[in-house]
Amino acid sequence: MTNDKFWLANFVAKPTFFAVIPIVQEIGKFAVVAGIVLVAVGVLLWKFPTWFGWLGHLPGDISIEKGNFRFYFPLATCILISIVLTIVGWILRR
Repeated sequence: MTNDKFWLANFVAKPTFFAVIPIVQEIGKFAVVAGIVLVAVGVLLWKFPTWFGWLGHLPGDISIEKGNFRFYFPLATCILISIVLTIVGWILRR
């Protein structure tokens, strides 16, 4: 055994708490920005519903009605939203 009085510190794991703090701060900033964007989109959809009336009624959206059964799957709308969000994400990462 060495004569070093801090010999036990070499065997104890170093805390990584302080290395995680910048990551948590970035996640927090992202959450705040995402919340603001969601609120802004919600206000637009609430105040101006006719602007987005075509959304969900695109050619390619699947709608089946038989008797009192109704099935609706907005396939084309999902693809369009996916493409728009992909482009926005690509632009923001540049």
